[in-house]
Amino acid sequence: MPQEEPVSSNTCANCGSTLNFAPAKTPLCEDCRNLFMKYPIPNWIKGFGVFIVAVLIFSMFSLSKNLQTGIHYKRGLIAAKSKNYFTAEKEFREVVTKEPSYKEAQSHLLIAAFYNDDLQTMNNAFEKIKGEKFDQTDDLFNEVDMVLSKAVNCIPKDSFFVVMQKHSTDIDSIPEAEYISYLGKNNPDLFAATAYAGLLQDGKRYRESDSLLSTILAIEPEYNRALSLKIPAKREQNQIDSAYYYIDQLLKINHEDIYALSSKVKVLLKEKKDEEAFQLAKECLSMDSKNVYALGSMALAYHFKNDAKDRDAVISTLSKDSTATGILTYVKDVISGKESFRN
Repeated sequence: MPQEEPVSSNTCANCGSTLNFAPAKTPLCEDCRNLFMKYPIPNWIKGFGVFIVAVLIFSMFSLSKNLQTGIHYKRGLIAAKSKNYFTAEKEFREVVTKEPSYKEAQSHLLIAAFYNDDLQTMNNAFEKIKGEKFDQTDDLFNEVDMVLSKAVNCIPKDSFFVVMQKHSTDIDSIPEAEYISYLGKNNPDLFAATAYAGLLQDGKRYRESDSLLSTILAIEPEYNRALSLKIPAKREQNQIDSAYYYIDQLLKINHEDIYALSSKVKVLLKEKKDEEAFQLAKECLSMDSKNVYALGSMALAYHFKNDAKDRDAVISTLSKDSTATGILTYVKDVISGKESFRN
């Protein structure tokens, strides 16, 4: 059987014409090479290519966004498990900013905000999830349910709100007699009783306040507001070890409780441990530079370091925050000597 004569490598692979030059890897004459180089690509192929590129860019962007959200969520879970609720709240806030409908993240944000006494954020998170369906055997659902039951004691009952309305909802304007009358008829009301304990402290009746707070904590041992008021009550009675005890009780609940840490600054200052107090005050402000408790403690730390310039700068910052009125008054009273803080 005759064999087919092989095509010469000096002939064009497309048209078979003889080449007058040494061929490249694919032997093509000049006309064929130009033809292939100018071969029109159909519009549908071009469009499909553009579509693929667009999908690729979108996927890369979405992957990056979802990856970042996932990282913040994971960090939040780790922080919450370690009871570092200030960090946890920041991380979960990042998540819900990008994905507001992420009910698990909103649930974790609600929990962290509660332990940071950030009731506004807690309420906002609750509004996002209150219509959602949860598995009632789920641990997260049970934790949210537990936190919500505790949060009831952080807001005034309807009956006490009626009393507040008589005084333009200014809790500090309610007379002592009215507190006594109300609590005689509405016991226990932890919110109202704690507010009364605060009134007693304002009048420097620390022993009476301390006793009332002990009654409240016998009912709810982890009631944040009562624990918080225990610290100045013990500090002003020079019961320093007890003051540290209640600071530790708050920090067991939330390792990043800025109020507790700022209160520790004041106790250290009362003991004249000024440098240790100053370093802790700096740590508090590094966590939250706008926190009024941290700012108040830092102002006092600067005062006892005889640093009037930095002290007054902090006071200036506090004076711009309408929620810092009580703290600012106390700091100024200590500076002026009106408030006897330490011997």
